[in-house]
Amino acid sequence: MDTPVLTLTSSAGLKIASLLLSAPDNPHFRVQIAPGGCSGFQYRFGVDSEVKKRDIQQHIQNPIFPFTLLVDRISAQYLKNAKIDYCKDANGERFVVDNPGAEMTCSCGSSFTPPEK
Repeated sequence: MDTPVLTLTSSAGLKIASLLLSAPDNPHFRVQIAPGGCSGFQYRFGVDSEVKKRDIQQHIQNPIFPFTLLVDRISAQYLKNAKIDYCKDANGERFVVDNPGAEMTCSCGSSFTPPEK
């Protein structure tokens, strides 16, 4: 089993569990990084029923619905020690990532700039 990359707040875990409960085919929750956003890279979240060969799998023991969090190895290098929260406020509902590995983060928290190597 791989070392965990991410941590989830209880509100994020509950939201993910509720999303997965309503999805067919025993799905998992995928977190990944993609080019885009106002800071260079953006976070992507989604339901995925396919585990790819090089995915890191984190098994989350949620009281509502235990699930597997999937992170590809390239995204994992940018997400190490990050924490995902689920927030509801005047801007709506969304996942917010607290990423200690980000050099800069946009004001909405949906994109970031990685540190220069």
